[in-house]
Order: sequence, then structure tokens, then C-alpha cells
Amino acid sequence: DATDTTGDGDPNPEVPMVGAAFLIDAHEVRVRDYLKFVADPDGPPPLPAGCEWKTSHIPDQWPDQLGENLDYPVRRIDWCDAWAYCAWAGKHLCGLVGGEPASLEQIVDPIANEWYRACTNDSSLVPYPYGETYDPVRCNGEDGVADLLPVGAEGPCEGGYAFLFDMSGNVWEWTNACADGAPPEGDEALRECRRR
Repeated sequence: DATDTTGDGDPNPEVPMVGAAFLIDAHEVRVRDYLKFVADPDGPPPLPAGCEWKTSHIPDQWPDQLGENLDYPVRRIDWCDAWAYCAWAGKHLCGLVGGEPASLEQIVDPIANEWYRACTNDSSLVPYPYGETYDPVRCNGEDGVADLLPVGAEGPCEGGYAFLFDMSGNVWEWTNACADGAPPEGDEALRECRRR
């Protein structure tokens, strides 16, 4: 597997955060990884309160995603899908260091928040994983090189730690930070929970 940077066969190796008590996946979840989740005969783990409405983890336009490059990041999933995938994989969405959900105010805390801490390499002074100034093409951002790239394909988008990719650009990532501490239902997800 070309994305296996550790040599142990893990398609999405984890990167240890120096000085912190957590690991984070080296890149976004690929379509091929999400396919294993939705095809698992044991099914997904029980969902948290607030996701009772969820009857399927098949994303919108799933056949289209399967017909494209399977190394593209999975798209069109909601917060409950992201939470379920992480639980199925034995992980959790980034929230507070220690695994608890974050409030929307805590999402930018460079010490307490896992995603922000990983993205900035423990520095509140560096707003992007690659430095202090926004570069619209560096991480396939708004003015990037393509609409979508395979995970980890944009080499200069490494950071805030070595071997950590796509913390900025390409697609949004869901985090465990919801306005009321519980996942929202349906389309409210975009307004109630934080994506990065």
C-alpha cells in the first residue's frame, strides 16, 4: 500500500503527538477505508445520543466515489458517519486531549484540543500546519491545484508534525465539537458541529 509510511501494513498509520498523550491518523480517511467500514458484516458500533435518526452510513453519491480513485478522501458523510467510522476503527473524532468532546470555544485551544494541537505543532502562533501565512495552492485549498486529490498527495501539505498530511485543504474533517455537546440531526450538522 503506497500510503503505508510505517511499513507495518496499516493503511492509515497514526502519528504520535510529541509531548501529548494522543495519536492522530496520518491522513484523511480514504474511500477504500470507508468501504471496509460500510461492508463490515458485524455492522457499525452503537451510535451516540442524537444520532438515532441515522439508518445508513452510505454517503451521498457513494457509487460515484467508488468509481473514482479509491485513495480520494471519503466525502459527503455527516457527523454521525464520522463518529461511527472512528468508533469502528477503535479511534475517536478529535476533541479534547484525552478523548472528551470539545465545546465550540475549545476547538481553537492549541493545548487542550487534539486537532488544533496536531495542526499547529502545539503552537498558538502558527495558524496553518505549514506556517504563519495562508498559501492558497499549498494544501489544495480554495485556489488549489485540483478539486480533489488522493490523501497525502500534496507533499508540501505536511504538518504540523512530520508524516501528518492534509490538516488543511482538500476536504473538511469533522471534529468532536458540537454546540450543545450532542450530535445534531440531519442538515443541522453543518451549523451545530465543527468541521475543519
